[in-house]
Amino acid sequence: MKISQILEEKLIRYRYVFLFYLFVSVLVFIKIFFSAGSVVGSDWGFPDNTSQIKIFFETLLHSWTRIGNLFGTRQLSPVSVIFIGPIYLLSTIGIPVSLVIKLSIVSVFALGASNLNLLLRYMNLKPSSALIGGLVFILSPVFFDYSLIGWIYVLFSLSMLPLFIYLFLRAIDSGNYRYVLLAAIVFSLAIIQSQTIIWYGLTTLSLVLGYGIVTKQFWRSLKYAFVLSVSFLALNFYWLPALILLPDQSAAGGEIVKSSISLGTSFRLSALNILRIWGSLYNYQFENSYPKVFEPLSFVVPIIGLSCIFFVKKFKRHISYLLLIFLIPALFYFIDRQVISGLPFANLIRDVARFSVLSTFALSAMIAITIDQLQAIRGSIHRWLFPLIFLVLFFNAYPFWSGNLFALPKSGFDFRLRTKVWPTEYEDLNQKLQSENQEQRAIFLPLGGLVSLSDDLRYNGAFHEVPDVYSGYSPIPATISFSDRSYGASSEIVYAIDQSIKNQDIDQLEYLSALAKINFIVIRRDMDFYDWDENKKLDFENKLKSLVISGRADTYMDQGEIYAIKFKTEEKIIDAHNQLVEISSNSGKILADYLNIQFINPDQFKEIDQYRQISELFPGKNLFTHSQQNSILSSFVQGAPDGYKFLSLEKVRDIMLLQKWGYYQQNLNLKLDEGIKKDNRKSILAIERTSLPTDINGKYIVYLNEDVSNSTAYFESKSAESSKLNINGNNYTLKPAGDGLLSIEALSLSRGPNIFQVEDKNITPLLLKTKSLSTDTVIPKIIPKKLNASEYSIKIENARDDFYLNFAENFNSYWRVTKTGKLFDRELVSADNHFVSNGFGNGYKIKLSDLEKAGAGSKNFDDTFSGEIRLVFWPEKMIMPGLVITTLSLTIILYLLFTNCQEKGKVR
Repeated sequence: MKISQILEEKLIRYRYVFLFYLFVSVLVFIKIFFSAGSVVGSDWGFPDNTSQIKIFFETLLHSWTRIGNLFGTRQLSPVSVIFIGPIYLLSTIGIPVSLVIKLSIVSVFALGASNLNLLLRYMNLKPSSALIGGLVFILSPVFFDYSLIGWIYVLFSLSMLPLFIYLFLRAIDSGNYRYVLLAAIVFSLAIIQSQTIIWYGLTTLSLVLGYGIVTKQFWRSLKYAFVLSVSFLALNFYWLPALILLPDQSAAGGEIVKSSISLGTSFRLSALNILRIWGSLYNYQFENSYPKVFEPLSFVVPIIGLSCIFFVKKFKRHISYLLLIFLIPALFYFIDRQVISGLPFANLIRDVARFSVLSTFALSAMIAITIDQLQAIRGSIHRWLFPLIFLVLFFNAYPFWSGNLFALPKSGFDFRLRTKVWPTEYEDLNQKLQSENQEQRAIFLPLGGLVSLSDDLRYNGAFHEVPDVYSGYSPIPATISFSDRSYGASSEIVYAIDQSIKNQDIDQLEYLSALAKINFIVIRRDMDFYDWDENKKLDFENKLKSLVISGRADTYMDQGEIYAIKFKTEEKIIDAHNQLVEISSNSGKILADYLNIQFINPDQFKEIDQYRQISELFPGKNLFTHSQQNSILSSFVQGAPDGYKFLSLEKVRDIMLLQKWGYYQQNLNLKLDEGIKKDNRKSILAIERTSLPTDINGKYIVYLNEDVSNSTAYFESKSAESSKLNINGNNYTLKPAGDGLLSIEALSLSRGPNIFQVEDKNITPLLLKTKSLSTDTVIPKIIPKKLNASEYSIKIENARDDFYLNFAENFNSYWRVTKTGKLFDRELVSADNHFVSNGFGNGYKIKLSDLEKAGAGSKNFDDTFSGEIRLVFWPEKMIMPGLVITTLSLTIILYLLFTNCQEKGKVR
């Protein structure tokens, strides 16, 4: 019999089972299914309409995206197109996006139950037992909690897991490798959730060790595991090689495992909660919806499931791997998080609590086995035991059938699943922005990615916010999100923008907007801003209006809940400069010198707010780099910098005390891994052993890498009464330098720490310039053109000298300058000449001789240079060759699947 015929027979029965579970799922979600508006979880927000889904879909086709960060970020994988593609397709034929999302949610639930039902029937369980097993699966705490969070990708991966196992087992039993190929396709679909590669990998190992050994088919199962791995790699060649060969810190590292958010997800994780499958990521909502009187029943559920061991004789081969899968979360729970964070690609493991999805699957299957065997018991025990177990399972699913998925929150930390109808002017603004140059940027206020609405308590306050889909899927990049996970080089400027808004410093906001190439500022009047009351919100809006009155901006939209302005200056994302003024913060070096350790994160030093004052010292030369910040994600220009910033010793003390307090607070968490506690204690001890000078008031430090002479120090003066300055014990007098600045020239300073002390608190050090600027050169004319999200062409006309290129996109070392942008094209700018510009962007030193040598241009008759180069995000170049291999692999797999094949084993 052909494999296609076997699958067709299974599909006939499967569709009726699927329709039953689909009906149940619709009943579970009936309140939101027929509610107007888009479904919003606590941590997610799919697009609200066709134009937004189009924006989302198109960004998935490239390796660089501005969704979630208007300064751009690497998109590690385009696999989300597997899920978003069909939604986009359905929306184009007129089906509302909000309805498609609702259908997707109930379909994922029905899919999970149906797939488990299929596996259970393959185990030879009775239809009624398999039917109950599917219900237990989708009415578990994991499905409840992930629905509220809105992580439908996780639920989809979990729902496909039983089908993956079914196909792998069938391959072992029948000796038909084609089932493994089908399992690889399922694996590749489920990969839309990044942790799938870990979950399914460990599940495969459990099947090989459990099912393979018990059935005495270990070598066949091992062989098929290898076939599965090769097939999965081939099917995912369009994104995996780029991730492996061009690793990204956010995936290859392990810092997310130890982040405060990941630690917080384990707050309710305990051995008992893992046992009763209450160990999901954020289990607060399920626990809060579960009546205390029913709580003993939650411990009965795992007892029912584990009772399957009494029937091990009949189900030994299945119970063997189910127990292994069930114990995987416990394994990760007892492994020190410090150890996990040291593993390659540990960030894919991420939150240990997420592994409860595996125990949920295993326990649901084991419960079905127990129920199946209890039905076979004859006598009076059958009459009361089976109904009693059914009641226990029914009451255990109380949060579902009671409607608590959508009920009002019971506490400040509580949230529920909701729908939201957005104001029409939100879409009016997005429609208007579609006609604008897409290479601009906008700030949608409030910042953060999650927003609190003033006019509806369901969406108001901490933990009740909704995802800001209208900034997230704006035609012009508009989202600035916040997290304890780094956003790369742009983290610093994001903080500065946030502070300027919080302080209502419109001048600083205007300056930072020009620095970051931000063209629009948009206020949503129906949203909360920080802790501002209505008067303070109105004050800020009036300050924005003052920019319009002064002629620096135009009113872009003033309609209902929207007030938007557009700055009159329209600076391009890519521009050229004739000189580079390089400023080193040297903060990390100073602290490392004091503490003799490297645990202080340079991102804690928020010094970009001084850029404006520093730029006034060098008119027209406002391209800066920091050689000590973003040390993980960036590479920098070599050699001694032109200038250094000052760091207050009072600030050093405050940071040290804050860091020490943070370590103490973290160690108070009884569930914190011992390895992290040990590292924290070492850091606390290092801080306590550190001795700063006794008198630190008014003292600043500059750490130099070499002796310098003839340097100049600049200070900002705010009505200073004294101009006295002490440097390394020697007294000096500051002189006026114009525009509120003071300076002292011809300074000779030594290598290492140099202490500056000012007597007047109205005097603030700005910059120590250690060598003179180079002679002015002519800025060449460049014409940049965006080819796609990951590639730009740049025409250079009549360049006379080497120059600096500023690309105002989040720094990433994989943004490379080449001649044609082809895969094997040689870089024209070395890593040494690719650096962080303006504290967040990509700066390049362009040498005309290198361009001419590579044939990227030529000299004109007047000895100037003209040519064309490409600015390319390099992981993008690996997509197309990989896609060819993926397409070819899929074609071969489909051919093999639909050729004649007889099963060697028994067909069930």
